[in-house]
Amino acid sequence: MLKNPTNDASGVRLMIEMDAIAHEVITKDIEDHKKSDANKLSAAILTAEKAQERYFVIRTVAYSIVVALAIFFAIFYSRLFVVPIKKLQHGADAIAGGDFKIRIEIKTGDELEQLANRMNEMAEKLDKFYGTLENQVREREES
Repeated sequence: MLKNPTNDASGVRLMIEMDAIAHEVITKDIEDHKKSDANKLSAAILTAEKAQERYFVIRTVAYSIVVALAIFFAIFYSRLFVVPIKKLQHGADAIAGGDFKIRIEIKTGDELEQLANRMNEMAEKLDKFYGTLENQVREREES
């Protein structure tokens, strides 16, 4: 062991060698950590990219399902309103054409059903009135 290595040439050489060895070990350790960190970073980026791709696929599928359900419900509910309205239109056209025997059957439990019932009552009254009028015309022709 050297008592005062700074004044001794062999001590100075020894310290320089130890510095070089420590520098080499520390530099290698730092390089290993850099490589390890770079590998971890690459793995994390790859995982994030895969997660982003899965998110895009899941989001696209979810949006497609929502759009499909919206279209389904739009068609379903439009039929709930359109079919009774078409029945009312057909019945009104028939009554306007002179067919007072027609009856409109709508069971919706709302204003459309009430309108159909009123149109049925109107057709019934028109049928009775028209029948009465025909009878009066026949009676006058026979007299």
